[in-house]
Amino acid sequence: MAHASSALLPLNPLAGSAPLLDDDLSMVTVASALLACHARGADDQTMLTICERLLTVTERDLLERERRMQISGDPDLATQVRRHGDVLLIMSRQVRDLRRRATPVPQTFIRFVGTLLERMR
Repeated sequence: MAHASSALLPLNPLAGSAPLLDDDLSMVTVASALLACHARGADDQTMLTICERLLTVTERDLLERERRMQISGDPDLATQVRRHGDVLLIMSRQVRDLRRRATPVPQTFIRFVGTLLERMR
Protein backbone atom coordinates (compact mmCIF):
# COMPACT_ATOMS: atom_id res chain seq x y z
CA MET A 1 0.00 0.00 0.00
CA ALA A 2 1.50 3.34 -1.02
CA HIS A 3 1.53 6.18 1.49
CA ALA A 4 0.85 9.79 0.65
CA SER A 5 4.47 10.47 1.58
CA SER A 6 5.79 7.85 -0.81
CA ALA A 7 8.21 9.25 -3.30
CA LEU A 8 10.98 7.82 -5.36
CA LEU A 9 14.40 7.68 -3.80
CA PRO A 10 16.57 9.47 -6.38
CA LEU A 11 19.30 6.86 -6.35
CA ASN A 12 19.68 3.67 -4.45
CA PRO A 13 23.45 3.56 -3.97
CA LEU A 14 23.20 -0.06 -2.87
CA ALA A 15 21.45 -1.38 -5.98
CA GLY A 16 22.51 0.76 -8.91
CA SER A 17 20.14 3.48 -10.02
CA ALA A 18 16.78 1.70 -9.73
CA PRO A 19 14.28 3.98 -7.94
CA LEU A 20 12.48 2.56 -4.92
CA LEU A 21 9.26 3.47 -3.16
CA ASP A 22 9.14 4.07 0.61
CA ASP A 23 7.22 0.82 1.02
CA ASP A 24 10.22 -1.05 -0.41
CA LEU A 25 12.68 0.57 1.95
CA SER A 26 13.85 -0.33 5.42
CA MET A 27 15.66 1.78 8.00
CA VAL A 28 18.85 -0.12 7.16
CA THR A 29 18.52 0.60 3.43
CA VAL A 30 17.85 4.32 3.87
CA ALA A 31 20.46 4.79 6.61
CA SER A 32 23.01 3.03 4.39
CA ALA A 33 22.02 5.25 1.47
CA LEU A 34 22.45 8.35 3.63
CA LEU A 35 25.92 7.31 4.73
CA ALA A 36 26.92 6.36 1.17
CA CYS A 37 25.69 9.66 -0.25
CA HIS A 38 27.47 11.58 2.49
CA ALA A 39 30.70 9.71 1.74
CA ARG A 40 30.32 10.60 -1.96
CA GLY A 41 29.76 14.25 -1.14
CA ALA A 42 26.14 14.45 -2.30
CA ASP A 43 24.59 17.91 -2.55
CA ASP A 44 22.53 19.40 0.28
CA GLN A 45 19.17 18.81 -1.44
CA THR A 46 19.92 15.11 -1.95
CA MET A 47 20.96 14.77 1.66
CA LEU A 48 17.79 16.54 2.83
CA THR A 49 15.65 14.22 0.69
CA ILE A 50 17.33 11.14 2.14
CA CYS A 51 17.08 12.48 5.71
CA GLU A 52 13.35 13.07 5.15
CA ARG A 53 12.99 9.56 3.78
CA LEU A 54 14.92 8.14 6.73
CA LEU A 55 12.55 9.87 9.15
CA THR A 56 9.47 8.54 7.32
CA VAL A 57 10.74 4.97 7.04
CA THR A 58 12.05 4.93 10.61
CA GLU A 59 8.75 6.13 11.99
CA ARG A 60 6.88 3.43 10.06
CA ASP A 61 9.31 0.69 11.11
CA LEU A 62 9.39 1.68 14.78
CA LEU A 63 5.60 1.89 14.98
CA GLU A 64 5.39 -1.60 13.49
CA ARG A 65 7.91 -2.88 16.05
CA GLU A 66 5.92 -1.31 18.86
CA ARG A 67 2.71 -2.87 17.53
CA ARG A 68 4.32 -6.32 17.49
CA MET A 69 5.68 -5.78 21.02
CA GLN A 70 2.23 -4.76 22.23
CA ILE A 71 0.59 -7.82 20.67
CA SER A 72 3.14 -10.13 22.27
CA GLY A 73 2.80 -8.42 25.65
CA ASP A 74 6.50 -7.49 25.76
CA PRO A 75 7.27 -6.00 29.20
CA ASP A 76 9.91 -3.68 27.67
CA LEU A 77 7.38 -1.87 25.46
CA ALA A 78 7.35 1.37 27.47
CA THR A 79 11.16 1.56 27.45
CA GLN A 80 11.29 0.93 23.72
CA VAL A 81 8.61 3.54 23.03
CA ARG A 82 10.72 6.12 24.89
CA ARG A 83 13.86 5.12 22.98
CA HIS A 84 12.01 5.21 19.68
CA GLY A 85 10.68 8.66 20.57
CA ASP A 86 14.23 9.87 21.21
CA VAL A 87 15.41 8.54 17.82
CA LEU A 88 12.49 10.18 16.00
CA LEU A 89 13.03 13.46 17.85
CA ILE A 90 16.68 13.61 16.79
CA MET A 91 15.79 12.80 13.19
CA SER A 92 12.90 15.25 13.01
CA ARG A 93 15.03 18.06 14.42
CA GLN A 94 17.72 17.35 11.87
CA VAL A 95 15.20 17.42 9.02
CA ARG A 96 13.73 20.66 10.38
CA ASP A 97 17.17 22.26 10.59
CA LEU A 98 18.10 21.15 7.07
CA ARG A 99 14.85 22.56 5.68
CA ARG A 100 15.41 25.92 7.39
CA ARG A 101 18.90 26.45 6.05
CA ALA A 102 20.75 24.78 3.25
CA THR A 103 23.77 23.53 5.14
CA PRO A 104 25.63 20.24 5.05
CA VAL A 105 24.41 17.47 7.32
CA PRO A 106 26.42 17.76 10.56
CA GLN A 107 29.00 15.09 11.28
CA THR A 108 27.28 14.41 14.61
CA PHE A 109 24.15 13.32 12.78
CA ILE A 110 26.17 11.14 10.40
CA ARG A 111 27.74 9.44 13.44
CA PHE A 112 24.29 9.03 15.01
CA VAL A 113 23.00 7.33 11.83
CA GLY A 114 26.14 5.14 11.69
CA THR A 115 25.61 4.03 15.29
CA LEU A 116 21.92 3.40 14.64
CA LEU A 117 22.83 1.34 11.59
CA GLU A 118 25.31 -0.76 13.58
CA ARG A 119 22.66 -1.51 16.20
CA MET A 120 20.12 -2.56 13.56
CA ARG A 121 22.45 -5.12 11.99
